[in-house]
Amino acid sequence: HALGNHTWTHGEPRRTSTAEFLGEVRETDDWLEELTGVRPYWMRPPKGELTARKLTGLWRLNHGVALWNIDPRDYRMTSS
Repeated sequence: HALGNHTWTHGEPRRTSTAEFLGEVRETDDWLEELTGVRPYWMRPPKGELTARKLTGLWRLNHGVALWNIDPRDYRMTSS
């Protein structure tokens, strides 16, 4: 098992700018490193959605991207 980053607020990918997204990733990295003593390598973007700019930014922050091979689309559910 490995601890990973999933952003600070889990913002809607299409409404989150690259700068805002990467800022949240850094903020979450800092917090997780403070708590655990380890800076996370893995990052799973909210809803698995990334633009080329966001992906490039993650690589520059030394993050690997964790996704899934089958998307259950659970984020499309309307009931709790």
